[in-house]
Amino acid sequence: MTDDEPCCRICFDTADSSANPLFRPCHCAGTSAWVHVECLDTWRRTSVNKRSFYECDACKFKYKFGARVGDQIFVARLLSTAGAIHALALCLGSLIGWASSALGLTGMHHARFVVGDWFGPGTLRGADRDNAFGHVVALVAIAAGLCIAFYWIYSSLEA
Repeated sequence: MTDDEPCCRICFDTADSSANPLFRPCHCAGTSAWVHVECLDTWRRTSVNKRSFYECDACKFKYKFGARVGDQIFVARLLSTAGAIHALALCLGSLIGWASSALGLTGMHHARFVVGDWFGPGTLRGADRDNAFGHVVALVAIAAGLCIAFYWIYSSLEA
């Protein structure tokens, strides 16, 4: 074991695997920073201190519950593949294209839908071509909302 190599603060093992990764659950630094997922879960269940279940005994940082770190790493790796990025771009582009068509920005007076007579005879009424500025603002708001949603999902995976 070297000084630079992370070591579990509970079992003192340096092994890092995808099934039981070393991670930093709190704001502790130095030799107390790293811990295995299973070691921390065991500590949280068996500690005499009841607060150990939801916060670090040393720095008092409240643990963030949610998916296991291994699951988050899997999802992050899956989302970083080229196929996933192309699929997200295709979905986002399709949604923006559909929204621009529905709002009348494609040059049609009425956007056609497959929903039958729900909006009348298969058209969305009220898409006014003369109010293009409002439609552009709506399209930008939709795109910005989707970008914010993807950023929120990505940042919650990192945490």
